[in-house]
Amino acid sequence: MSENQIQQVSEAEVELQQQTEAEKEQTITELEKRLVQEAVTAIAETKKAISAIEKNDNEAAIKAIEQAVGELDVILARDPDLAVVPVDYAIAIVNNAPDDSKTIKDIRKEIKVAINTGDFPLARKLLNSLASEIRVIVSNLPLATYPEALKQAARLMDEGKTETARGVLQLALSTLVMAEEYMPIPILKARNLINKAEAETDKDKALQLLAEAQTQLHLSQELGYAEADAEYEELKSELKNLEKQLKSGENSQNAFAKLKNNLTGFFKRISLGQKKSS
Repeated sequence: MSENQIQQVSEAEVELQQQTEAEKEQTITELEKRLVQEAVTAIAETKKAISAIEKNDNEAAIKAIEQAVGELDVILARDPDLAVVPVDYAIAIVNNAPDDSKTIKDIRKEIKVAINTGDFPLARKLLNSLASEIRVIVSNLPLATYPEALKQAARLMDEGKTETARGVLQLALSTLVMAEEYMPIPILKARNLINKAEAETDKDKALQLLAEAQTQLHLSQELGYAEADAEYEELKSELKNLEKQLKSGENSQNAFAKLKNNLTGFFKRISLGQKKSS
């Protein structure tokens, strides 16, 4: 690899890192909007009640429990059928995956062997080596059980059973439901390559960028991100048609717009683990 090629690879890696960080920040903004503040307050008041019990401040504990119950009542008054509401999240960039098909296929074979032989710790380790994603874990408060636990704790406090009440509150906090979301980095990279191809004035360079975008879509599939989803083939077909338009000198503005819109929708959908609606 020449010095110029090494510089180009390094610049591409920096650009991808910057894009991934930007997507992470945007995701954090969206996650903050999804949090239900009344439920967040209910969690905080639950923790406050536990702390008050530990300090033998029963009056403060009862007040905190009542505040938590009131917050959840507001949520249920708005929508009695709600099952869970998001209260917290964790987010991280995990990019361990190799970028060549052969290595990925070899690791996939090793995973199958590990599972078939019951070596699940090794299988988990190997699976993590195929991760190339922005990983999000959302904590959800279960509305079917959490309010009842608070009311039970309040009754126990009234009966003077403070330690039992504390145990009920601690157990309630442990019942938060975790939901994971995975945002594939190869699809982010494909989107970036398509944007660069659209802005590129050199036809050959634009075609090369689109070919690299095809590779990233294929890589995303091989890494197991909604591998069997039919929309992969639709997007690849759109890319091929776009390449034909560029080669023939046709106006490709509408084709680029359609592809970018479809790719963005696909990225959001599979990140949430949703299937394509018929």
